[in-house]
Amino acid sequence: MSRLRSGLAFLAKAWLWLAVVWVFASLLPGQPIGWAILGTLVIAIPSMLVGLYGRVIRKTKSLSVYKESGWIYRLLSGNIIGVLFWSVLGIAAAWATLLRLSLAGRNDWLFLAGTAGLYWVAYRVMNRIMSRELKREYLIGGTSLRPARYIADLRDKGLLTEKEFEAQKRRSAPASRPPAAR
Repeated sequence: MSRLRSGLAFLAKAWLWLAVVWVFASLLPGQPIGWAILGTLVIAIPSMLVGLYGRVIRKTKSLSVYKESGWIYRLLSGNIIGVLFWSVLGIAAAWATLLRLSLAGRNDWLFLAGTAGLYWVAYRVMNRIMSRELKREYLIGGTSLRPARYIADLRDKGLLTEKEFEAQKRRSAPASRPPAAR
């Protein structure tokens, strides 16, 4: 029952976030640039947090081999470059996502809503597998996130929005030509 409750809570939060993204994406055409900037930041925050979390896990794992008093440890333990990197990457990805979602049709949004459930199931399965395989508790969450992200991302590979699909279909349709004159 606890897993079901946590899954439903995750889906509710994901769909709430998706509704906010939908509002910003639908406001994008024809609205002041301030809405686009705010929408970009709203979309970027989860991406930045996931990237920073993964970086902290990888860094903790890699720094565990060095002595804390050594100069290599001090050099590699800095956070500013990682924070800047994930902030810039998150904002750039969010802007591209906002632009793409401003063209999305109803079916695209429904498909995206279904992806939240796929992500949760993939994360739970990977978490169960990783909890049996890894020694350290802090590694389980981060290690489970990566495959779940790739599995949920597969839904978007090669897909077009409804509007892009219709435009591509019109371009590839043979043009109707009048009969050749003799």
